[in-house]
Amino acid sequence: MLKAQQRLIDSTVNMTIGNHSVKHRGGDVSEYYHATCVCKVDWNNRIVHFDNGGYSTPSTTRVINGYKEYFVDDLGYEET
Repeated sequence: MLKAQQRLIDSTVNMTIGNHSVKHRGGDVSEYYHATCVCKVDWNNRIVHFDNGGYSTPSTTRVINGYKEYFVDDLGYEET
């Protein structure tokens, strides 16, 4: 996982680090890469959704895989 991703996951406020950002809305958190929402997390129901927004680039895939490793593999969230 990229260092920026870990900082955004640990964040409790909306913030941007380079091309990465996070937006908090109640119990939901949206993780963005280049203004594309690549990961939506429902903390209350332990559900996570990934979307590359049509950008099948290696960098977008790497970002999504970082979030997938953390939320699905490490924390056991359900992927939709």
